[in-house]
Amino acid sequence: MIADERRIFAMSDVNVNELLAQMRALAAQAQGQANKPSEAESASGGFAEVLKSSIDEVNAAKQNARKLAEAFEMGDQQVDLAEVMVEM
Repeated sequence: MIADERRIFAMSDVNVNELLAQMRALAAQAQGQANKPSEAESASGGFAEVLKSSIDEVNAAKQNARKLAEAFEMGDQQVDLAEVMVEM
């Protein structure tokens, strides 16, 4: 049993070391590219614009879900419970 535990720990140490090496390599690569905005970012407004757009989409979806839930609660026969649950 002790041999099995040692093997498990040894395997996890190798996996952790490999993972750390990959993370460090990706971090170094990202630092080299962090100061260079891509053409797509500079043309579209970058991260802030994408974030704002995503938040607006989520907000619109939540408002639609709220309206459907209210319609269902009020007894609207055209609104199905499954539709309300999917939208939420």
